[in-house]
Amino acid sequence: MPCTSCLHPTCKHSPAQQGVLACPECSVGMLVLDPVAAPKWRLDCSRCSFLIYLPKDLHSAKVSKERCQECSSKLLDIEWLKGKSPLPGGVTSFCGCLSCDELLTGLCEVKHGKTFVKRGGGGRGRGRGRGRRGRGRGRGRARDKNFDPRMSFRDF
Repeated sequence: MPCTSCLHPTCKHSPAQQGVLACPECSVGMLVLDPVAAPKWRLDCSRCSFLIYLPKDLHSAKVSKERCQECSSKLLDIEWLKGKSPLPGGVTSFCGCLSCDELLTGLCEVKHGKTFVKRGGGGRGRGRGRGRRGRGRGRGRARDKNFDPRMSFRDF
């Protein structure tokens, strides 16, 4: 089970700690900050394949304990690398709401990830092997009495 689906309230990677806002795509899941995606920070939905990539050249991204006054989602604390900040005046740190702050939403990129389909494999008669033993060495190709070598591409 991945850390982003852990429901333990004291785990620092659980959706209770890293969850930012409700997913706008499926409205059932929650957008969770992925702590392992470090250079390419992103928010993943806990139910569907909806992704939000945070801006490039970030040094760190953290979920703040403060909430937005307009939509009550958690705020994001973002720090850019020195000299790579798109903010006016070269400010490297920013705290804002992902759904209400126009500056932050303009810098983010929305995508859909790959959906993983569970493959059937342990069923009866399917999968590798199929329960047979080896077929032996065989007896060679039986030549048909009506076989004409000029009509084949065998030794072409």
